Amino acid sequence: MYTVVISDAAEEMANDAYGWYEEQQGGVGDKFLSELQVAFTKLANTPLLYAKGIMIYAA
Repeated sequence: MYTVVISDAAEEMANDAYGWYEEQQGGVGDKFLSELQVAFTKLANTPLLYAKGIMIYAA
């Protein structure tokens, strides 16, 4: 498993999004953070699925 590193800016954006979702409806911010954690776990477990495409040609 790989480690997902979150920048300070991304963490701030997630916190802002959490606050916005909670203002819309209580509990939705928690669901947002839960789904974000699921995405980070998938990324850590299978990072090559999310890598930019690089074409390697063999002769």
